[in-house]
Amino acid sequence: EIIVEGRGLPPRYPPLFPVLVILPAYVLFGHEPGNAILPVTLLAVAGIGFAYAIGKRLSSTTGGVLAALAVLMLPSYSAWATQVMTDVPCTALMLGTCLVYLHLRSKPESVLLCFGAGVLVAVTTLFRPVFAAMLLPFLLATLRPWRGVFLRIILLLAPMAAAAAATLAYNSATFGSPLRNGYNFWVPVPMDYPRMVFSLSYLGMNLEVIGFSVLPILLSVCIGAWLLARTRRPAAFAASRQSFRDIMIFFFLTTVPILLFHLFYFFPRDRFHIPMLAGASVLAGSLLALLIGPEKETLPKLLLPAVFLLTVAARIATPAPIPLRRLAADGMRRYTPANAIVISAIDPVY
Repeated sequence: EIIVEGRGLPPRYPPLFPVLVILPAYVLFGHEPGNAILPVTLLAVAGIGFAYAIGKRLSSTTGGVLAALAVLMLPSYSAWATQVMTDVPCTALMLGTCLVYLHLRSKPESVLLCFGAGVLVAVTTLFRPVFAAMLLPFLLATLRPWRGVFLRIILLLAPMAAAAAATLAYNSATFGSPLRNGYNFWVPVPMDYPRMVFSLSYLGMNLEVIGFSVLPILLSVCIGAWLLARTRRPAAFAASRQSFRDIMIFFFLTTVPILLFHLFYFFPRDRFHIPMLAGASVLAGSLLALLIGPEKETLPKLLLPAVFLLTVAARIATPAPIPLRRLAADGMRRYTPANAIVISAIDPVY
């Protein structure tokens, strides 16, 4: 909580992400504010690893390398991985959950996979509620085979039900109502007025954000690679068709509801579309690998060390960005009394 004149005020954001992700960094490495970025960076790197695993499962090692590089090259993914925010960590968890989904499709009767998927979806939803959409592909997958369907659905939904109950109880105890949260407390305008939060008038500016992103390019690559693979490599395309169908169902049912939510949202930002961009990147890299074929599998293996060295060299040669938020926070601490109350829009971690 935030102490103002001896009175404790509730935080704006739910506590689970700070407790499960940020707090361990402070416990292990000390109370330096910059340590909060370490777990975010680790999850971002894990997301690249998940992209590799998905691409390799869909096509080949080449597909894994191309899928990982495609996600790594996303400007929004790299940029927001340097911020103490939930967008990139949740996208990484989405890619990890996608791997669980692909395993579930090959073992549809596994109750352990259903429960594990439910836990992953629930945790990610507690971090960022829009990721509850990940339940949709799993609900569809649990319907077949019919035998044991009710047990699988219960195991899938039980973690989400527990997460929802915990969230409602926290809101009720902290804000006096299960339907109110930190956003209502700190920014009642516009959060207390649904017509100000969601409106058709916001559609244009949100479409503009998507139009200026790399999504049109990624979709073009996906469609082009799909058509070329069908005609030039029909055997490889036929062998991978079911896997690609499964992953497209997962990304479609997960990212389209998130997209629709933010199309009419009052606050346009590219970070809201990172899940869709990451999914399109994995698909693009995996489909391009079908065109390369297994007989040229050695080429990426030879090029990968060179690309890695070039990436490291480029990172070393790139000057570190000026930490403006940290400098502003240090300036406030230096030039204000110890008991000063500062209202600022910089990151809460500072």
